[in-house]
Amino acid sequence: MSSISIRRTHSLSHERVVAAVNVVAERLKDEYAVKSRWRGSTLHFERVGLNGTMHLAPKELTLSVELGFLLSIFRDSIAREIERTLDDELAGKAARAKHRKK
Repeated sequence: MSSISIRRTHSLSHERVVAAVNVVAERLKDEYAVKSRWRGSTLHFERVGLNGTMHLAPKELTLSVELGFLLSIFRDSIAREIERTLDDELAGKAARAKHRKK
């Protein structure tokens, strides 16, 4: 098994962090067929060969992913994609881009 751990601090409202995490979850769903569900302030996600959580705290987000043998080959690319999407969303880039299009 291989794992991915990501920790980010933020100064966003709870609603904005939830929205950012939902974008990351949607990307995981689209690219890796990952299913997710919220339990309190933690998003749980899974598929064959992958499971993990994203836990939201008032000033911090922690992500933990366990990859099975086959997906562990792609660990670095999966981690980069999650980090890039998460960082973009926490920085509000997607929101700014939508606002500019209007």
